[in-house]
Amino acid sequence: MKHKKYFNQFKKFVSENKIIFIITIVFLILNLHNLRNWYFSAIGDEYAHFDYAKSIAIGGYLPNIFSEKGVYGVIPALSSYYQAIIMKIFGINVFGWKASHILLTSTTILALYFLCKKILNKQIATLSASFYASNHLLWAYIHTGYSQTEALFPFIFSLLAFVYRRFFLCGIFAALGFYTFYTSRVTIFIVLAWLFITYRKTELKKSLLSLLAGFGILILPFLFINKDFIIQDMLKRTLIAQSDPSAYGPWYKFIFDNVIRNGLAPWYNINTWHYVSGSIVDYLTGFFLIIGLVQTLKSVKRLPAISTKLLMVYIIPFLAVAVFSPYANTAISRLHILIPAYSIFAGIGAFQLSKLIKQVHLRNIMFFFVIVIVLLLNINRFFIETPKTTESTIEAVTIKALIASCNNFSFPIVVGRYTKPLLAPAIRAYDIRAELVDYTEEIKTFDLKKSNCIVFMQPEDQKRILNLDKQEKLKYFQEEIEDYSGRKKVIVLKKKFISM
Repeated sequence: MKHKKYFNQFKKFVSENKIIFIITIVFLILNLHNLRNWYFSAIGDEYAHFDYAKSIAIGGYLPNIFSEKGVYGVIPALSSYYQAIIMKIFGINVFGWKASHILLTSTTILALYFLCKKILNKQIATLSASFYASNHLLWAYIHTGYSQTEALFPFIFSLLAFVYRRFFLCGIFAALGFYTFYTSRVTIFIVLAWLFITYRKTELKKSLLSLLAGFGILILPFLFINKDFIIQDMLKRTLIAQSDPSAYGPWYKFIFDNVIRNGLAPWYNINTWHYVSGSIVDYLTGFFLIIGLVQTLKSVKRLPAISTKLLMVYIIPFLAVAVFSPYANTAISRLHILIPAYSIFAGIGAFQLSKLIKQVHLRNIMFFFVIVIVLLLNINRFFIETPKTTESTIEAVTIKALIASCNNFSFPIVVGRYTKPLLAPAIRAYDIRAELVDYTEEIKTFDLKKSNCIVFMQPEDQKRILNLDKQEKLKYFQEEIEDYSGRKKVIVLKKKFISM
């Protein structure tokens, strides 16, 4: 009887919230299906993350779990431990590595939904979670392999624990924010602000002690191991600690420029990298975002606690990661921490507009079409527009050539220049067997007869080599492989009349 009771409760819970589970499943399908696509294979520095997690997964190197000096000496080691665990389950390759980011991010979709449902309503929660799950910047960074999106897990779950009055757990999640990409370290400041906004006197003291107890349990070993390096490392990522501030011009002007370029980023962004192009949110979400921000500001007097808390979710991270950014362009690699705020305000805006429709069934139809249209806009931006407008790395195009043209040949050869540090780990992550030949160092020992498929990363190298051996040239036919933008290409030579 007891088991039946729990089963019925679970069935009711799933039935009441089925829409968010559908949204999460769609998110997983869209982002898991193409993890091995060549387009996402090489940016430039991401494979340090893969190699570090792989080393832990195979037991080759086990760093202190509390250390901040993980990947590149700045990413906390726990981030790589988590990736290693998922890699052990799904494969010690590019799929297992990047799936770790997608799976973790999928839990934050659910968390954001239940957070908004608790403090706002179910309709806003559904809209906000769907805008969040459809965001192309979020999709881009979970495909890079970088640890940025991991920061959203402690960030959103800490806020969720707060609204359910689980302050000890809230403190634990806030402290967990120090164990991954540094943007989530703003979490403790947000929940403390929420605490002082929400509670007074006796209740405040009790809640504060519980929150600090949870925070202290997890942060103390981190502080003990890393000491003042924590502060030093965070400051290094800001305008304040740059070695040559004069290179940025007057500091007040640079900060003003940061406010403008990062403040307008949801609607306007000219910088393209890391599989991102254009505005941080799609145009429809951007429209709702403006309405939601205006509505929230108007509600400060009527609903001061809720409105102020929502504004803190935007203002504190914006001050921390956008205003003092040392980059003279849009801080794309940091703005992921603002996606929850963008999504919540957009959800409020869409709900506010829906009030113009009196019939409930028509309003629900509007919600459905809004969710679908936003999803399609981001699919178009991420899968179609961005690949056509941004140039892939030559290493990524080489991976494409190895998969598309050399897949049926044993031990293909890649001839390149100074590319081994990036291409070698990418080939390992994609489970490709190929020999890399550095044209500048190893070309003297290069034997054209060794392989039936040769990829030349620089077309001029192919011409020089074939001029040296004209007899062998007759045995090969040539193919050009390009990226989606048509700006980067490699040359592939495949031997004629080879039996497959």
